[in-house]
Amino acid sequence: PGAPGLNLLLRRDGRTINLGAKTSVPVEAGDVFRLQTPGGGGFGSPGDGGDPEEMAQPPAPRSFAERGSVFEYRQAQEAV
Repeated sequence: PGAPGLNLLLRRDGRTINLGAKTSVPVEAGDVFRLQTPGGGGFGSPGDGGDPEEMAQPPAPRSFAERGSVFEYRQAQEAV
């Protein structure tokens, strides 16, 4: 997983306030809002990715179990 984003309010007096994801705060002239978005290209140093041999392997296939109303309807139609 990547690093989370940050919403920071840098007050004119030097204080830094982490605003979290959802909030409303009064701001004054000289205050700075810093939005640090998470990166989409990976996390950490490229050399910290683990074993290159292991990373070169394709991911294991995942199984899929059909179920639900569409599956039941199709099964009923094919049974005729």
